[in-house]
Amino acid sequence: MSNHSIKCTCALNRLSVNDFISVVSLIQSNLSADQYNMVVPSPLVVLPMLDQLATMQAQCNLKNYQHVGSRNALRAAIYNLVKGQCCSVNGLAQDDLNYMESTGFKLSKERTAAPAPEKGCIVSITNLDNNSVSVKVKYLPHTKCYELKVSGQNNYSKAVIGLTTKTLVERLPAGVPLSIKVRAVNSKGKGLWSAPIDFVVNIRPDTILNSSQN
Repeated sequence: MSNHSIKCTCALNRLSVNDFISVVSLIQSNLSADQYNMVVPSPLVVLPMLDQLATMQAQCNLKNYQHVGSRNALRAAIYNLVKGQCCSVNGLAQDDLNYMESTGFKLSKERTAAPAPEKGCIVSITNLDNNSVSVKVKYLPHTKCYELKVSGQNNYSKAVIGLTTKTLVERLPAGVPLSIKVRAVNSKGKGLWSAPIDFVVNIRPDTILNSSQN
């Protein structure tokens, strides 16, 4: 299951008032952490309203039923604010399930662990201007990013992170033998390095194809 299909949900309507207060209190406590300081509305807005709701509910428990209408209206107002927080978390999370789950909101689908990343594979290397090359790698599912490493003489080494299957590698030494390899990275860790591909910047052929793609 792709993480892109999993979001936080605000399924609180069917809870009793007391359970609603408990769950929303937990969410507000979690959202008070520094990593959620961009979430809106702020817990500082919700928490005083939640205290007021708890007071009204205590009156209702004592059979002071004149508070029921106001209690229900306040609960609805709090729910709308928490629903806004849920949307804010989804926007900020960028599919980070740990970020979502730590809020206390339920996830829309059961979380499944990503498999270990597959072995990397370079498809082609294309010479560009200004001592740069464009590296195309094989698409690998369940990959967060591609880690590329260029090596050369005299312990030359350069690491680049690619977020897509095409990555620009700049400021390379021209006219000297180099090699490049790639590996996939996801939440499980780092995959195996591909077989290294040899190339020379600014020396034809313009594009080096990997015929083996191992």
